[in-house]
Amino acid sequence: MLIATTAIAIVASACADTTETIEGEPTTPADETTEDAAGVEKLVFGFVPSREADQLVESADALAEVLSEALGIPVESFVSQDYAALTEAMASGQADVGAFGPLGVVRAIDTAGVEFVLQSSRFGSFTYHTQYMTNDPDTFCLDEVVADEDGDLFCNGTLEADTGPAGADAIKLITADTELAYVDQTSTSGYLIPALQMQELGVDISGFETFAGGHD
Repeated sequence: MLIATTAIAIVASACADTTETIEGEPTTPADETTEDAAGVEKLVFGFVPSREADQLVESADALAEVLSEALGIPVESFVSQDYAALTEAMASGQADVGAFGPLGVVRAIDTAGVEFVLQSSRFGSFTYHTQYMTNDPDTFCLDEVVADEDGDLFCNGTLEADTGPAGADAIKLITADTELAYVDQTSTSGYLIPALQMQELGVDISGFETFAGGHD
């Protein structure tokens, strides 16, 4: 079951002196001077815990190494405790650059004085989808369960759907007794959008719920 949502974003602090190096174009007016990377001792790059920590840290460290080599200064990476903590780190100056989800970048712009500079593309698209998963196919799969080429199982037409929403009739079967697990309370695709969709379909989501902290 898929629904369209907004794109992930990468942001850099508006006061960071190497924004133009990351973006590729100066972000300050031509009559203002901006210190280049050579005048900055180091950059700190923060990430939200969107996936398993070990995999995320490995990817973040690799990116930091590439950036460090390109900029000629040390680049440190870290994974914040939760989604909101990265915004706090940017606001307090503990991080210079942050990789945010949709809601996180909006909050960071509003509260931490950061500047949006890059947007990631996944498989050629700047948007992605919420995907509902169930371990109770007898209840929530209203048609035949089918497998893709990798052996992953889909139902309710979601294998063919590339834009969503799909499977809305199955979502209506969620009751107050259904155990629901989400990503994070500030995750757009992992909580806010599906919660809104369920509410619009008349589903009571006040029952049992768990926030897992990451998509994995």
